Amino acid sequence: MASLLSQKEVILWVRRGLGRSLARSTKNLGVDFAGGRQQKSKVRKARLKKLRARLPLFRRLRAAGARTATLARTGINPAALYGVGVNGISNTDLREARVICRSAFQLSVAGRSLALDLELAGKGTDPAYRAHMEPVQYFCRALGPVGSQGPFDQGL
Repeated sequence: MASLLSQKEVILWVRRGLGRSLARSTKNLGVDFAGGRQQKSKVRKARLKKLRARLPLFRRLRAAGARTATLARTGINPAALYGVGVNGISNTDLREARVICRSAFQLSVAGRSLALDLELAGKGTDPAYRAHMEPVQYFCRALGPVGSQGPFDQGL
């Protein structure tokens, strides 16, 4: 069993005193967790790598005439963006998720606009929409219903 600590001095002290293995970041409920430190994105990168490995299946389905944009919207986006409302997503990982999503429903992507392809595929297909909306939605849920006292008003 590993413990999660963020300060290097405390990590060394606990390691000497208890003889336990320690980590600066870990996986928590399927997303990266760093306890106030800079986020590591090992879990998300592994998830994106697995999604990229599924692209040949999506391309075969698209070539056969299936509507893979719907599959991308309901399968790729939730898998690529799991936990984004809490932890956010880096620009690099978001671009990778957008490229994977577009590659799932576009047979030929050379010379095409990524943003335009995702927009024309239908509402909710672009992972950037969900990546930007989920943190705002989580914050609004924390405030509570309009007109009632939320967690920020209870102490006043």
